Amino acid sequence: MALKQNKKIRGAYCFICGVIADKENQDGNRFGRFVTTDKRLLEWKKAISKPGLKIGSPICGRHFDVDDIVKGREIGGIFHPFKVWKLKDLAVPKYCTSASANKRNPFAECNNEKQQGKLSTVGKSFSDTCNRSDSVAADTGCFQMHRQQTYHAKQHQSDPVNQLKLCEPEVPVDNVIPNETTAVVVNNVCAMEFTLPSSSAMTDYIATDVGDCITSRQQTVNVSQPQSMSGETSILHEQELPLQNEQTTSFDFHSLTRIVKLPDNWRWDAVNKSCYTTITSGNDFVHKIVLITSDHLDFFINGRKVTFPFLINSGTWQAFDLQRAIHEFHGKYPCCGILDLSLYTTTRTFSVSEFRSSECRSVSNTEDKQCSKCRVHEGKLKSLKVVQSEKVTTLTKRLKAKQRQFQRYNYYAKNAALTVNNLRRSINALTQNQLSEKIRCLPQQQQSVIRTFFAHGKALKKEKHGKGMRYEASFLLEALMLKMKNNAAYKHLRNNKMLPLPAPSTIRKLISSSDCHFGMDELALENIQSALKEYSADNIARFGCLMWDEIHLVKGIKFDTRRRVWDGIVNYGSDFPDLPGDTIADHALVVIFRPYVLNWIQPIASYATNGAAPASILHRIVMKAITALYIKGAIVRNVVCDGHQTNKGAMKLLKVTAQDPTSVKSYFLHPMEPAIKIWCFFDVPHLLKCVRNHLLAHRRCQYASEIVDYQHYLKLYNTEKSNGLRMCFRLTEGHLNPNNWQKMTVSKAAQLFSRHVAMALKHYREKPETAIDFKYTAPTERMTLLLNDVFDILNGRFPKEGISKTSWPKKKDKLQKMLLILNITEEIANDPARDRHQLPDIKFMSDTSLVAWRLVIHSAIGLVEELFSAGLNVVLTGRFNQDPIENFFGIVRSIDDHPTAHSWLHIFRILSLYNPTKVAIRNANVDGRDAGEVLVAYKQCLINKFRDCETKAKAIKKDLKDSLQKELLLRYTNDIPDGKSDATRDQLVYDLCGYIIRTRNEVCVTCEACNNLMEAQESEMENFLPAKYTYQKSYGSLKYATVAMFKTFRAVEDVIDSHFNSPDHIFVRDCFEEVLSKIKKISLIPISCELHPGTLSYLIMEYVQIRFHFEATRYKNLNLSKFQAAIINHKKLSTVM
Repeated sequence: MALKQNKKIRGAYCFICGVIADKENQDGNRFGRFVTTDKRLLEWKKAISKPGLKIGSPICGRHFDVDDIVKGREIGGIFHPFKVWKLKDLAVPKYCTSASANKRNPFAECNNEKQQGKLSTVGKSFSDTCNRSDSVAADTGCFQMHRQQTYHAKQHQSDPVNQLKLCEPEVPVDNVIPNETTAVVVNNVCAMEFTLPSSSAMTDYIATDVGDCITSRQQTVNVSQPQSMSGETSILHEQELPLQNEQTTSFDFHSLTRIVKLPDNWRWDAVNKSCYTTITSGNDFVHKIVLITSDHLDFFINGRKVTFPFLINSGTWQAFDLQRAIHEFHGKYPCCGILDLSLYTTTRTFSVSEFRSSECRSVSNTEDKQCSKCRVHEGKLKSLKVVQSEKVTTLTKRLKAKQRQFQRYNYYAKNAALTVNNLRRSINALTQNQLSEKIRCLPQQQQSVIRTFFAHGKALKKEKHGKGMRYEASFLLEALMLKMKNNAAYKHLRNNKMLPLPAPSTIRKLISSSDCHFGMDELALENIQSALKEYSADNIARFGCLMWDEIHLVKGIKFDTRRRVWDGIVNYGSDFPDLPGDTIADHALVVIFRPYVLNWIQPIASYATNGAAPASILHRIVMKAITALYIKGAIVRNVVCDGHQTNKGAMKLLKVTAQDPTSVKSYFLHPMEPAIKIWCFFDVPHLLKCVRNHLLAHRRCQYASEIVDYQHYLKLYNTEKSNGLRMCFRLTEGHLNPNNWQKMTVSKAAQLFSRHVAMALKHYREKPETAIDFKYTAPTERMTLLLNDVFDILNGRFPKEGISKTSWPKKKDKLQKMLLILNITEEIANDPARDRHQLPDIKFMSDTSLVAWRLVIHSAIGLVEELFSAGLNVVLTGRFNQDPIENFFGIVRSIDDHPTAHSWLHIFRILSLYNPTKVAIRNANVDGRDAGEVLVAYKQCLINKFRDCETKAKAIKKDLKDSLQKELLLRYTNDIPDGKSDATRDQLVYDLCGYIIRTRNEVCVTCEACNNLMEAQESEMENFLPAKYTYQKSYGSLKYATVAMFKTFRAVEDVIDSHFNSPDHIFVRDCFEEVLSKIKKISLIPISCELHPGTLSYLIMEYVQIRFHFEATRYKNLNLSKFQAAIINHKKLSTVM
């Protein structure tokens, strides 16, 4: 009979309730839906009695307590509901029954869930088949029995079918074991593969077919059969069966077995109310089963349900029908399906032993024959195979022809591509040559910009953003200088595409390309050695000058994460580890080497100092630099510095003196080669500036028993300042009345003591109209002319200004005359018998300046004569001075007026590698015409040193981490007792732990075991006091640390806090290593799995590094903010003025 099926309900699905209608889940009656996870599966299986719970099975909220469901969050006293409800981690379904759940078919428990559609798997036990005798296989072509009422002469009572026990009955010995079947449907043809039992000794077998259960109405029909008095079974004929009209609910199976005559080899099964047999068909076994119920007669062959034509239109059965059906069924054989397996055209990879039509009747009238459906399908497939084989032959020929055609076209395409590439190379070469020819007359910087424009255009053709473009080294460094001088102008030019400037990331690579640090620069020394290796050991090209000077820095502090040290404290590098570093640096000492003949300069060292470096430290630095240069092949022949008191003290330590004019010693012996004299100089431009400032301060001074007056220069300027044409056209108010900065400018002093001024004084003294005003200007004129001549001799920077062997006698006389003037001036000033009313006590220069001039002149005479003896034809005395270092400082000030120690390192790093010959110099004491070029090529540094620096930094970090990990493994503990702590600090430490989990996800998230030890759920930390701050500021994306991780890092914070409480902690050289050494001594909780033991040490180092950043900011704001604010205000005032 046709069974009624329930209409599918539209709505959500719950594993316990089934389908939930949409009307039950409206906004007013929402209850949520939660998915089973791997963590919840075991706990929920214990609470839910229904089998089949899997990961991903949905369960509605009606099965949970209301307190276990999080529906929103209260923020600021206002409840904000969630769009998707959350479930607490420990929630378990407690209400696992539902009134709205549909009643289950008692036979559905035995159904095989895998049988869907046309796929049918056969292989259950005989008892399962009996329990599911009312199931219908939807896609096997079986029929459905129509239920009709039958009447009995006597009513018998029995249990309804849908109240049968679900337990599996015991299988008797003579029950059969089903064989296994695999079914596949291909092109409307069902392919089935059977596997016979392995033992042939078994006599009886049975196969069952399992299908989806559709339960009919509970009323059943029972046929009451009369029993034989003798107890023997009699043959029942159709005319002997009385008509039964009574409606019953069951039948008497035992009576039925006595009435119905079974064929040979058939047997009854009283337990399962069925009959069965096993016969052989060829080499195979055939298993037949007839399942008998009150309203069904189900027939199975080899596990497949079959039907017969005479039963199709019959809705009731009687004993005679059963007997006739069994005898008819006895003569049926299983359909062998489609015999030609070559017709099986599926693309699946598993093997198939037989296949059949999807409409196969499963039985045939004769042995080893096909049913009509399989026979028809086999014929169609054979016809289709013939047609397809002809098509395949035709298509194969066409394919081969197309392949040959493709090979020809491919050959033509390769030749065409090769020709096109050759033409492109020729065009590019021609274009480059034409471009180079057109821009040949432009300066190198402009040529570089033009070439960069064309390279950028080519890059844009390949990629719309121009990524992967290669810049020239010179253009990169010019761009870097532009960005360092004015970042706003750099952004404007780049964003508006006025220049193809590199991205900021490229600029950062430039800055970090060299590991520039305080101390000796090994890269610079190596390049000096490489530049001088082509010259012989005694070649004059190896001779050069060593100069040093200091520049003022702004006090500042910053933690360098690469070297793990403080930038901003006094630092003399690794060459002098014994020198103290207990103050904030406000000066930078720079040491530069410059050869006499070659046109380059090279900074070789930089040191951070507080004030001017002491004389003893300068002495050690100078001797260290001379020795290092000698080892690399450079020979220092003179040293030069300004006239600062510490520099004069260093000269004394070098045993250089010029106090007594009769015993002047202006040199010291080379520490590596005693035969070489190293002559000592003070910077001549600085000495000239000192003379001008001395006259400006004292006005009337004694000059070789004569009087010079600064008022004469003022009279000269006042006489000419209103004239359109002037003899002293360079003199300005800044020359005569300079401010503090103009007093430090050498050019102002050189223009005041110039030959034009001396000529003007003589002119106006001889002119009748002004003779009275300039009557006593002759001594001033002679002093001015002598200073001009001596300055020109000692500051020659070009061959025309240099000293040749022919001009040397005349110029030497000038220098000796200057020595004579100095000696006479000093003798008269020290003579007690002089007329104090006629001659002032003050000399035209100070005592220290006089001694410095005497030392410089003696050193110049000695060095020039040595260079002439070494074979030099022209000596440029300007190379004895420190103009390059003043030019270097001018470039630094053009980039940053007030650099800190940290920014100084960045600027010095670049200027140590690249110094353009023409650059804007700001606030410098020189004119920049004698700058020279830096020896070290930036490109070489970028290639050779950047990776080396990164490798060294990583190696140092790895050693620190391994050492920390080794010590921590010995002191792991399960718990850290709570000590005295501050609630505010605890909350901030907890929040910082969450920050580490979020930002260091490469170690905190990738491993699930480690993540479980470090990260906690938000719901677990609601009542944890240290998590209060994080919970308040969270919008749902912050990470929450476990209690173990919090206690671990709180212990680390205690160590860091105690270190920072020391007033001098900022001046500790190896502060980072010292903090790690203290952390090694404490016991911590392991928050990483056994597979990743280094995770904790890595996170501790990251935490300490973050805390050092915070400490640098705190210290700077606390101690240096007022000083930096004063600098900013000074800048603003200078801009307004």
